[in-house]
Amino acid sequence: MKTSIATFASSPRLRSLTTLALLSAALPNTASAATVYWNMQSAVPTSNNALNLTVSNLTRGNNNGTTTLLGTTTPSSTYSFSLEGTTTSASGSSNAAAAARSGALNTATSAFFEFTLNPAAGFTGNLSALGFGTRSTSTGPSSMTLRSSLDNYSSSLASFTGTTNGTWTFQSATLGTPVTLPENQSVTFRLFGFGGAGTASANTANWRVDDLQATVATIAATPPATVPEPATAMSSLVVTAAGFALVSRRRRTTT
Repeated sequence: MKTSIATFASSPRLRSLTTLALLSAALPNTASAATVYWNMQSAVPTSNNALNLTVSNLTRGNNNGTTTLLGTTTPSSTYSFSLEGTTTSASGSSNAAAAARSGALNTATSAFFEFTLNPAAGFTGNLSALGFGTRSTSTGPSSMTLRSSLDNYSSSLASFTGTTNGTWTFQSATLGTPVTLPENQSVTFRLFGFGGAGTASANTANWRVDDLQATVATIAATPPATVPEPATAMSSLVVTAAGFALVSRRRRTTT
C-alpha cells in the first residue's frame, strides 16, 4: 500500500502516531527511588537496590576511646519501619555502637557513622531521605544531624531527636531538598550524634544504631537528544514524502 502526501497529511491516525513517537523521544530520563539498607550484621550494605551506584561499607569516626563497631549487646527492638514498602520489625541481633562525647555538636569531636555514595560514570543521583533505629544511654546523644562532604559537613541536611533512656526508637526524615550526587564523584554522608548530658566515659558505648536506610536514586547524566517540535517534524516528514513522490514520478517517466 502506497501512502501519498495527501493521504499522510489528512490522516489523523498517522499524525497521532508521529506526534506520540516524538513526544516519547522528548521525555526526560526520570529517576526512581531505591533503598540502601544496613541491618548491621556486617558493615557491608545488606541490600542496595539502586542501579549504577557504588555504596561504601559503614564506618565510624570521632569515637571516644576504643569500642567495637558491630556487636550483639542490647539488640534493637520495640520499633518497626517501612523497608521497600513493607512494614518491618527491628532486625535485632547486631547493631553499630559508638562512644559519643557529651555536649553540643562539634564536627571535629562528635561521634558519627559514615557512608559514601558514588554514581557510576554517565550517571548522577540524589539522596532524599534517611531512617535508622537509635538507642542512647543517659550520657548518649539526644540529637542527630545528617551532613555531607559537599560542604565539608558545615550544614545540616536533616535533624533527628532521640531518647536517652536506653529505649530503641526509629527516627526518619525526608530531606527538604534532595542532595545531588555528581557524576562519578564520591559523596560522604555523616550522621553525627550530640547533646548528651553529664560526662560520657571513654571506651564505653553509649549510642547504638541499627536498620540504617538511605533513599537514593540515579539517573543518566546525558540529557536526551533534542527533537524538533511536532509541528516542525510533521512539516519535515511531508517535505520528505514529497521528495520521494517526485523521485518516483521521474523514474516512471524515464522508464
